[in-house]
Amino acid sequence: MNWILILMFISGVVVGVSTWILIRQRKRSSQPVAIAEYWVYSAAVKIPDEKLLMDRVVGANPHTKRGVNPIGPAEGLVFSDVRWKLSLILRSKNQSLFDIRLAPDVLQDSLGFAEALLDCNSIIKLQYVSSTKLPDRRHLQFLLHVADAIADKVESSWIYDKSAEKLWSSQELRDRLSLSIDVTDLETHTHMVENEDHTIESRGLKKIGVHEFVTNPVSHDQMMLARDLLSQYVQRSWQQGESVWEPIVAYGDEFTLKPTMRKDGRHQLKVLRKQGKN
Repeated sequence: MNWILILMFISGVVVGVSTWILIRQRKRSSQPVAIAEYWVYSAAVKIPDEKLLMDRVVGANPHTKRGVNPIGPAEGLVFSDVRWKLSLILRSKNQSLFDIRLAPDVLQDSLGFAEALLDCNSIIKLQYVSSTKLPDRRHLQFLLHVADAIADKVESSWIYDKSAEKLWSSQELRDRLSLSIDVTDLETHTHMVENEDHTIESRGLKKIGVHEFVTNPVSHDQMMLARDLLSQYVQRSWQQGESVWEPIVAYGDEFTLKPTMRKDGRHQLKVLRKQGKN
């Protein structure tokens, strides 16, 4: 009888552990691999007609150069992609999102934004979320041009890149789109932030499915070196579409970035230095 109870106990433990592992795997698999999101602040109370947006982006794109439209067939397919969402956030139902005191620092610190926010009735949200690895960057090209088209149609002055925590004026975005056909580059979509506690964080890598990072505190005299190293890491990861951990050689020494996954989905990075031989 005791053996039967022991076997039942063991079986229960095995089933419990197996269930826990399965739940963990499902949670991990359901986590988005890539998230790109833009907010167009607007006085409008409805989203512009999608056909008008398609005509503006595909048919009469003002950023066409030498007959080449920056939104080609590949980017145009994103319009019918289930991972692409366009939605409206009304001020009347979401007052906190229009309170400058509760806004991210980048919005509070931007001259003119607080005043413009007073006249906004809505946020038109553009979002692309993929739970599978993306083969290219067409969604980034698409999102920027649609954001520009929406801003033009609703006469918006501000577009917030929520994924990179970067604010564009509509003129700045228009100038960037007019600069070159390809707008999927690293500089347009990412940047790094230095915090008061001497940590450095990335912004925008998650747009292509790469985990954002935050470093351990770095001594004041090493901040420039750390930023140079992390810039190389960000560039490599952006090119590869995944985190790249190969050692980086700089200033005659070899540096390794040791990652630890945090609960918030970011990599905590510790910079290890191996001094070269003189």
